[in-house]
Amino acid sequence: MSKHQIELDEEEEKIVGHYKVEKSLGSVEKTLKLIIREFGKLKGRKGLIGKLRFCLLISLLVFSFLLSSNAVFAINTTRPQTVAFNMIFRLNNSNTDDVVRIPTPTPIFYTVDDVNVNNTQYSSNLTHAYVCSYDNVSYANGTTLAMIHSGKMEDLTYVNFYKATGSLYYTLKLKQKIEGNQLIMPFTKNTCDLVESKMTVIEQQTIPNKAFSAFTQIVPSSLTIAIRSVYDKLQLNGTDRFSSGEQKICFSNEGVNNANKPIIWGRLC
Repeated sequence: MSKHQIELDEEEEKIVGHYKVEKSLGSVEKTLKLIIREFGKLKGRKGLIGKLRFCLLISLLVFSFLLSSNAVFAINTTRPQTVAFNMIFRLNNSNTDDVVRIPTPTPIFYTVDDVNVNNTQYSSNLTHAYVCSYDNVSYANGTTLAMIHSGKMEDLTYVNFYKATGSLYYTLKLKQKIEGNQLIMPFTKNTCDLVESKMTVIEQQTIPNKAFSAFTQIVPSSLTIAIRSVYDKLQLNGTDRFSSGEQKICFSNEGVNNANKPIIWGRLC
C-alpha cells in the first residue's frame, strides 16, 4: 500500500488532495512489460492497425490497474467555514459596574466585578443573535457595547461570555458561518435594552438604515476609541485611514495565502 499527498495552487485557492492505492503489482507490471515490448515493435509498423493495437494496450493497462487496485481519491478544500470574533475590554476604568446580558428565553445577566464565568449559549437557546455589555452607573445615560450576528439564526454557532477571577477585562465572543453573514458592533449610549429593541429591525433589514442612537459626550469633549484586530487564522489587510464620524467599512474575502489562511481586505465602502 502506498500513500501520497498532492498540493495544487489554482486561482489562489489551495486544495489538498489525498489518495491511497492498494494494488496487485504483479498484473500491472506484466501489462507494462507487454506495452514496452509492443512499443518496440511499433517502430517497424506504420499502419493504422499498429497504432490501434498500441492504444488498446494502453487502455488495457488503465483497466488492469483499476481492476487490480482498490483506489480511493478525494479532494477536500481547506477553506474555513466559520469565524469567531472576540472582544476583550471593559467599559470603564474598572469593570465593577459592567453588566453582561445574554438573550436566552429567560435573559442571563452577569455583574462582571470579580466573577469567574465561562458561559456559552448556542443559537438554539437564544431568542436573538447577540451578546451585550453595558454600564449605567459610571455613565449617566448608560454606555453599551455589543456583538450582533446579522444573518439567519441557524448560521450562528454560539455566543460566549468569559471572565477570569482577578482580571480587569472580560471577553465577549461570537461564532458564525462565514458565508453570507455580517457582524454589527454597536458602541453607544443606553443599555442592552436598546440592542434588544433593535433586533427585530436587524432581523428584517440585516444592517439597519439608521444609527442605533446619537452619542453625546460632555466631558471630555471627545471620546477616543481604539480598535485593534489580531487574528491567528486569517490575514487581515487594509490601508484606509478613518476620520471622525460615522463610518461604513466593508470586508471582502480575497482567497487564501501560502499559509492557507483567508486573505480579508477591509476598506471604506
